[in-house]
Amino acid sequence: MQKIILSAVLGGLTLFVWGVFSWMVLPFHKATMKDMPNEQAIVEALRANLTEPGVYSYPGMAIYETDEAAWTAQHKQGPIVSMLVYNPDGMEPMEPMVFIKGLCIDMLAAGLSALMLAMVVSAVPSYGRRILMGTMLGVFAALVSHFMLWNYAMIPAGYTLAMSLDLVVGWTLAGAVIGKIIKP
Repeated sequence: MQKIILSAVLGGLTLFVWGVFSWMVLPFHKATMKDMPNEQAIVEALRANLTEPGVYSYPGMAIYETDEAAWTAQHKQGPIVSMLVYNPDGMEPMEPMVFIKGLCIDMLAAGLSALMLAMVVSAVPSYGRRILMGTMLGVFAALVSHFMLWNYAMIPAGYTLAMSLDLVVGWTLAGAVIGKIIKP
């Protein structure tokens, strides 16, 4: 159990440090996210019409439930807003609690990874294969999250690839750390 906890802490720290580096130093995340033109007019329209935090879409599902033909026509005509994550309240930028929660999530994920590796470690005795297990976790995470959103929510391919690359590199690095600790 001590090795699992150590793997959770060190693997989680590795994921966290990689995330900070990839978002703050490397250019590929900024390159895939666009600023809204005429930002103030859009923000004013959002404030005037959306009062609750939530995930919004257009065309909305309410019209689909009452008039599928109208929804289909709106969908074909566009625009399509697959996902607008909205919070009407402001917050401090780079709030420490966001990073603390992120580190905790990384540690939980690394701990789960270490637990899974410990269950099959006799089948993956080489260090290279244990690293590969981490890489495969990153690929799995990318497929079930970012690629699913690319497919169903029409998230742009460039954003999908950047976020997926981020996951795969992070989990390869975490796999290297966890694979050093969890061994036959």
